[in-house]
Amino acid sequence: MPYVDIAQGNDFASLWYTTNSPTGHVSSFDFDKPTVILLHPFFLDSTWLDAQFGDPRLNEDYNLIAFDQRAAGRTLSRPNGKQDAWTDAADLAFACHALWLPPAHIWASETTGANLAIRFSAMCVSPSLSAFLVKWLLEAYFHTCDELLHMWAHAEDLDTLEFTLMQVIAYISGPDVDADLADEVIGYFETAYPPYNRAKLAQIGNVLMNREALTKKEHAAIRQPVLLIHGDKNQIHPIQHAHNMVADLINAKDGASCTRSKLADDPSIAQRDPLSPMSFSRISVAVQQLQVENYMAAAKGAKKAFSPLGSDGRPMRKYSERKHDHWFQGDRSWMSYVGK
Repeated sequence: MPYVDIAQGNDFASLWYTTNSPTGHVSSFDFDKPTVILLHPFFLDSTWLDAQFGDPRLNEDYNLIAFDQRAAGRTLSRPNGKQDAWTDAADLAFACHALWLPPAHIWASETTGANLAIRFSAMCVSPSLSAFLVKWLLEAYFHTCDELLHMWAHAEDLDTLEFTLMQVIAYISGPDVDADLADEVIGYFETAYPPYNRAKLAQIGNVLMNREALTKKEHAAIRQPVLLIHGDKNQIHPIQHAHNMVADLINAKDGASCTRSKLADDPSIAQRDPLSPMSFSRISVAVQQLQVENYMAAAKGAKKAFSPLGSDGRPMRKYSERKHDHWFQGDRSWMSYVGK
């Protein structure tokens, strides 16, 4: 299987990747074609990029590669309190270097991928195109997100878990999500992040909840072309945020890069181990400790937590096949009413 190992000090990650090449490895890329790095949405993995890999406009004209991020898919990693969007971007940079990838375009969707991509664009020295959905989470929604993650991680029965996961999907995509897609996503969530595997869920949640937007100085350091694609009816991430970002990307064109220590206004960063992705972390010691505590709390008792999977390792039912026998039902806006 194609993996890229990143090991330095007490940090370790083995990033799994997939490509559209004949062998599934970078070695059989056609380097006469441009390369596109695809970043998967948060709480999902690279298997959810099948639509992009199967699009002949991309598959026939580009070398495509996608990595499973830490705690996602087949990637193996050691939890680290320093992990943030900057260390995820460093993981990508180290993987590109290890595989000797040429300068590449970046396609990213949703919050985690967008944060990773824009930081990678600020760090890298090769021209690239970052095409991603820009979403900065409003502080007003942090409590809701935190509550949903807790309900997900500590669900004690199938009905509670399914109800919570449907709320998560509605929170991310809106209440009009396609029923078949909802079944597929909930099935994936139950398989990849059941309550007994909530430590991984906490690892992803840490990065999601503790991220910070780039400063104007960091936006100005991005000199690669950037394409922003954003929905105009998104309550959690208003389109005005995308317009604000366009205004901040004052130097987004071909040009030189700058060093990370200058971006952070912290000269001590230049003294960190340049071979470790965790050296690129920008979160405070207090947040690092909080992330470790969150992970340890989630891991406690996780092996005995509820499993929504059958003996074959698959979800016991589809969400759409559940019985509507509860005394209340929720409508499309998730308001509940007593049944007649």
